[in-house]
Amino acid sequence: MNLFTMFGSVKHRETNASLESGSVCTVFGSAEVDLTQTRLGKDEVLINVITLFGDTRITVPADWGVVSSVVCILGEAEGLNLAPNPGQPALHLKGLTLLGSSRVVLAPITERHSPPQEE
Repeated sequence: MNLFTMFGSVKHRETNASLESGSVCTVFGSAEVDLTQTRLGKDEVLINVITLFGDTRITVPADWGVVSSVVCILGEAEGLNLAPNPGQPALHLKGLTLLGSSRVVLAPITERHSPPQEE
């Protein structure tokens, strides 16, 4: 998953059965990323997040941990550190938020969709 938006918006629902890595870059725009239909392909998956003068929102299942190394300068970061329990999959976010907003939202487990079955 690699997303980029400038002076616009993007809404993306990841449907791959297994997420290995990704990046989201938002410049003067907004990005909404829904990861509730995928599973992490490894114990820890890295997504690079760059938000400049914009808004990035990532929705993850409530049973994931989230660890963040996102640097926030003159902006806002919400829900970016939801420490994983032992054995729990973890999404690791790295990057920069400058004059913008980066948010992680937990979707209730009841809203989680089953990923597509591989044949």
